[in-house]
Amino acid sequence: MILRALFALIFYISCANHVYDKEIIINDTKFFVKLALDEVTRAKGYMGTESINENNGMLFIFKEEKNLSFWMKDTPVPLEIAYINSVGVIKEIYSLVPFSQRVVNSRYKVKYALEVPEGSFSKFKIKVGDRVKFNFDVNSLNVE
Repeated sequence: MILRALFALIFYISCANHVYDKEIIINDTKFFVKLALDEVTRAKGYMGTESINENNGMLFIFKEEKNLSFWMKDTPVPLEIAYINSVGVIKEIYSLVPFSQRVVNSRYKVKYALEVPEGSFSKFKIKVGDRVKFNFDVNSLNVE
């Protein structure tokens, strides 16, 4: 019985850790990200998530550059979002207020959006114009 519970716990922990299995680097800071590649995952985002560890985030990937819109409906944790163009340059950064239904639109056409815990960008001195390095083949992903 104890062995079965231990196995279940190890399996749960290993699955949970693999959720943040892609690495990106901005300046010299590593972030481990979940990928949001389809409409359902992108719509859910961090809804219902109570906490996010430092250096973790969610990377929303779209097929092509376009103006994006995000909100914080049902999202209890404060976040920041970076809108990133197709060559990995951060074009805009905004703070996102928990549970807010205010829509935060990108002014530029972008291909990626990165959500991280509030304060991450200032803590690591990440700003508009910085470049994101994807430590995986972002072009081989099945983006819907």
